[in-house]
Amino acid sequence: MKRTLLKFSARWCGPCKVLTALFDDEKEVFDKAGVEVQEIDIDNHANLAKDYDVRKVPYLVLLDSENQVLKTHTGTLDVKELEEFVA
Repeated sequence: MKRTLLKFSARWCGPCKVLTALFDDEKEVFDKAGVEVQEIDIDNHANLAKDYDVRKVPYLVLLDSENQVLKTHTGTLDVKELEEFVA
């Protein structure tokens, strides 16, 4: 069952940059959990951000294989929290 993690962020967002660095450093977390990450810039994809009711960034949406929302998270995470979120 392949799941997708939508990572809503913006270039001007400091916490988004922190989360991007974590994602880059911890790619194996996603491989282990069978999760594909899609980066979405809210400035370039405002309609998609609106569809997922993004009010603050960074904002994460974990989707199942049928694109149904499993869970969401606003803000940054540490490695342990990230592992738990995608588990």
